[in-house]
Amino acid sequence: MNRKLTRSPRICFACTSLLCCLLLLFRNGTATPQPSTPKGALDAHDKSTVGLLVALAAILTSSAAPLSSRTAAALPTLNSLHTRTQTEKFVLKSIHDGREADVSEFRDRTLKAEFLNTLLFSTAASAVPNKLISIKGAMLEGTIEVPYGSSPVPNNIVFTNCEFEDPVLLSAGRFEQSLIFVNSVFSKGLAFDAAQIKGDLFFWRSSFGEMGGAPQLTLHRTQIDGQLNIFEIDAKDVAGEGIKAKGIAIVLGDSPMRTFVLPQVQTDYITLMH
Repeated sequence: MNRKLTRSPRICFACTSLLCCLLLLFRNGTATPQPSTPKGALDAHDKSTVGLLVALAAILTSSAAPLSSRTAAALPTLNSLHTRTQTEKFVLKSIHDGREADVSEFRDRTLKAEFLNTLLFSTAASAVPNKLISIKGAMLEGTIEVPYGSSPVPNNIVFTNCEFEDPVLLSAGRFEQSLIFVNSVFSKGLAFDAAQIKGDLFFWRSSFGEMGGAPQLTLHRTQIDGQLNIFEIDAKDVAGEGIKAKGIAIVLGDSPMRTFVLPQVQTDYITLMH
């Protein structure tokens, strides 16, 4: 059986260090008296030793470099992403073209969780030219969840007039841009606990259903470099202990919120409007 061997950077560093020690021991044990050389200059033995070490280090580190490139290449692009329906194909083409994927008038507006999870969390950054994934009018089936150990999401994410039939679990996710949810329905709640967001997090006129007895929208220990905007949402219970955000803006409107718990918040300002 043929086995393909790879070297990690740690192994390469250890090998290089070991070879350095062996070469120094070899030099100390076998060197013969040499004519004196000016201070700071290298004699012929020094030059050959340094040259050998540089060559060995180059060989070892170059053998490890392709590992990261192979890992990056393993991430799917939009063209290689598996699609089962015409709706999914349309969404991919729209994103590739830099347009909003509006499926509001489609007979089949369904997007499966498997498709969406791959699109959001496992697609190569270069696959989305303008760093925007915008979907409108879709019905999402299945649990949307951040995979364990996934890389940061490099794209802005926008959902407009979408219906999430199952839980949306974005806890511990890392997002390089902003997330925007407009007039969308989360039938079984949304969790953003311990998520890290470098842009803004924006909810506008979205509604949240029960989530196994827990608050319908949770933001515990969420870190937001930008602003948290919660405008006129339909949720009875919202909880966010330990939120860190540049700013927080809340517009209640006719919201039926029963409890809105945000203890130990760290922010520069909070704006609350009815």
